[in-house]
Amino acid sequence: MDGFGSVAVSETAMFNDVPIFWGLSFSGGTIMESVLGQCLKLVQASDKGMQDGDERDDLHLRTVFANGSTYLNVDLSNQEGIERASALALGTSGMADVAHSPLLHEVSELFTPTNQGRLFVMSRHPVEREFARFRYMRRWKEGKLLGEHNKGMTYTDFAHSEYVADNWMTRTLVQKKEDEELTAKDMHVAKEILRRKALVGLYSDIMGATRHYARHFGWDHARNGGKLNRGTLSCFERAILDGMEKDLEQAGYLVEKDTREGSVAWGKIMSKNKFDFELYIYSQQLYKFQISLS
Repeated sequence: MDGFGSVAVSETAMFNDVPIFWGLSFSGGTIMESVLGQCLKLVQASDKGMQDGDERDDLHLRTVFANGSTYLNVDLSNQEGIERASALALGTSGMADVAHSPLLHEVSELFTPTNQGRLFVMSRHPVEREFARFRYMRRWKEGKLLGEHNKGMTYTDFAHSEYVADNWMTRTLVQKKEDEELTAKDMHVAKEILRRKALVGLYSDIMGATRHYARHFGWDHARNGGKLNRGTLSCFERAILDGMEKDLEQAGYLVEKDTREGSVAWGKIMSKNKFDFELYIYSQQLYKFQISLS
């Protein structure tokens, strides 16, 4: 994690650094790419710039246009892609305005003490995150989600299935696999990483989180108390609404009461994500504190 700088730094210290969004599963990553690319017109490094397999042999960084946004020709979603980006000196190139990756520790290796990554993250309640995972999988893996009597998997079926992540956020922070036991010490380490390294936002306040990020990184003249352009804010709203509508696709085919707190599905998923829930509560506290300072 040495490649990531402290969240408490001056504007001057961040001049050569790259903001990097840690892409927590089903926690607003797609929305953020739309906001940063289509609304703020930033050049992004994620996995979207590698649509053509031939680009893996490209020996130089260059920009490509995809999904209405500008990207660099790298893929930060896997180890091989990160190694290629490192060979192309992505972290010190000055070409990326912002980067995205789910591989927190691996992507930190792209950066140096003089060109650090500045981590920002959006935290979501782990049960809601897993329900979103299920709705996504229903769109793309219908044949594998038949459920009891082949009638189609319900929220309750999903909650009892192998598809539910086990404290994914905590395990990623402390680098522990699912077959390894998490401890109170792991929880302390995970909280410390977020406290020292991460600018935190909440999916439950995604518009506020987006403005929080913009103020911190000075996007659209928002640093030092400056206001975001009205057109930019309208674009934020459209991108967020569109992303949330996609998140809820398939919900109409499911029983909404099964997602409520106290339901069997809720309880089952929570029992598998107690560490992530504690980390989520801590993220809420960090978010409130960081907002008070901006």
